[in-house]
Amino acid sequence: ILERALLICKTLRRSCVMPMAGRHSSLFPNYNKLEAEDLVEMDRVLDFARMAEAGVRLLPLSTPLPEFVRALQAAVPDEAEWWTLHQSKEDKRASPIRMDNLTQWAARPERVVYFAGPTMWQRFGARNFTLPIQEFVRYSGFFRALAADVVDALRLP
Repeated sequence: ILERALLICKTLRRSCVMPMAGRHSSLFPNYNKLEAEDLVEMDRVLDFARMAEAGVRLLPLSTPLPEFVRALQAAVPDEAEWWTLHQSKEDKRASPIRMDNLTQWAARPERVVYFAGPTMWQRFGARNFTLPIQEFVRYSGFFRALAADVVDALRLP
């Protein structure tokens, strides 16, 4: 999902808003019910400096996603400034989004491009994109060091 988000934002020449990380909550509606104290800023989990090398401006949220969307709607109240893509599961299956769609959408004049609703990431099949992004995604130094310590501790004599 993250790699697809970076590809999309890079192609659209948009900043990527990074929602806070939370426990696995079985789907989008349950994630949106998590309280702020159950979430952590994504720049504490992922290496944002490395991901920025992909050419995408990253904006980590310090508030739950639904609160952020409400605040953004208040800050940019003009609906003409928003382009919201929200589709049913059937629509997603019938017309997958490809690089040529994204390239055309990059010229859209709206200030906010919002992929709304659960499972929107499913619209963007990985085989439909051509930009290499995987090399820029990795955990923060803290988590990489923690993983190395765990591996060292598990070594048998």
